[in-house]
Amino acid sequence: MTAMCKLFNEACCLQDIIRRLKVAFNKEFDDLFQRKDDVFAQVKGWLASLMSLAEENPEGEENAVIRYKMTDFQWSATENPELDLPLPLRKLTKKAAVGASV
Repeated sequence: MTAMCKLFNEACCLQDIIRRLKVAFNKEFDDLFQRKDDVFAQVKGWLASLMSLAEENPEGEENAVIRYKMTDFQWSATENPELDLPLPLRKLTKKAAVGASV
């Protein structure tokens, strides 16, 4: 084999390794992203339950604290850059992501 062929084969192997690393990283990132989304949904459910309990007894001091400390768990734009996109583009990126994962 000539030196050029060896260099070409090495370059192809390196490109394949890089592609595999990117795919593995993206899969791990997507899994963590989905996990965080699931936890947000779970916490929102807990908060809704707490709010309904607090509404049953509005005079209680603990309930005032619960209502005061309630926060809405949402993705920020730094965590989910798609939030900065206009709504039609956001829908397109989600469709593309679903199509790519199939």
